[in-house]
Amino acid sequence: MRDESNEARTLQKAEARVVEKSAEFRKELGLRDLVLTQILFVIGLVWVGTAGKLGPAHVIFWLVAIALFYIPSAIVVIYLNRQMPLEGGLYQWAKLGFSEVIGFMVAWNLWLFVMTNTSETGLLVTTTLSYALGPHGAWIASNKFVITLTSAFIVTLLVVISTIGLGLGK
Repeated sequence: MRDESNEARTLQKAEARVVEKSAEFRKELGLRDLVLTQILFVIGLVWVGTAGKLGPAHVIFWLVAIALFYIPSAIVVIYLNRQMPLEGGLYQWAKLGFSEVIGFMVAWNLWLFVMTNTSETGLLVTTTLSYALGPHGAWIASNKFVITLTSAFIVTLLVVISTIGLGLGK
């Protein structure tokens, strides 16, 4: 019994520190913004070709994914956000709920996921551009120099936009 109350106090203290630190930031994104961002992030341009190829049959797979993954995930996030409305989301919830190591692993996995997605951006943009230009632009999708240059440009642009955004957010 003592361990549970001691653990609860420790959790409350850690949560209070995070809440205090989180209060420094402006809360700019609302529920609508987050829902639209999630839709864009999950569906994105990558799936347009696959959806077109599969035709209307893919709608059933999306509905199953919504019912079995996205809605339960949203319920968990809403619950956790009401219990611990902290800046840092998944990382903070895992750190406070389990341990620093688990929190680190969550943050590391999220970072790797973002790096993987970002690394595909140059290939996606050049492939889409080659399709848009038609037969005259087919060479773009297989030119490693153009793909690398496009990737470097996009990553640099994202860094500049993020830096400006963080500067405005402070």
